[in-house]
Amino acid sequence: MTNPLFVAATNNRQKFAELARTFAFFGQTIRPYWTYLGRLQFPKEGTADFKNNAEGKATFIQQRLPEVTVVADDSGLFVDALPDHFGVTTMRELSAHAHDDAAMNRYILRLLGTQTNRHAMLTTTLTVLSHDGQWLTATGQRRFQIPFVPVGQYSVGFDRIMWDSKTGLTLAQLPNQARIPFTPRGIAVPKLLAELR
Repeated sequence: MTNPLFVAATNNRQKFAELARTFAFFGQTIRPYWTYLGRLQFPKEGTADFKNNAEGKATFIQQRLPEVTVVADDSGLFVDALPDHFGVTTMRELSAHAHDDAAMNRYILRLLGTQTNRHAMLTTTLTVLSHDGQWLTATGQRRFQIPFVPVGQYSVGFDRIMWDSKTGLTLAQLPNQARIPFTPRGIAVPKLLAELR
């Protein structure tokens, strides 16, 4: 596969923006599917498996744009002290309790309260369905600690509550070029590109 046209299978503008920044960091361009098809309603996601959810989104778009290489992702948060929360249904749980990124972070911090065990992991499974029918999957994971208050101005969402012991900063305290290699997508994307080459 040479110089595939990457198209993202997501309706989430923030997720697409992060994918676009990450692909650009590694010298590639990705476009949102809606520039070709308009906005569509994706099939309902499952509750058991990131890979299946990503494959479902990729298949849905590739059936409508068979000439492109579709990239889909499914991500989730795992908090050690909150084993009954988040995981594959992270965004569904957060969306039920919060209306924006800041409120989602407040919800997580409220659940954690004064817990001293604040270790967590964010995972992303990226799936590629190529125009010639090949499937590729890569997972990126980042362990971190959740501070007691959100910190950082360079990005939003979980980045403001992802404190990394290697840098001594949250991901949101790092500019894009410094942050991307530390993110789960920044770990998964080069794995996919290496396989495609």
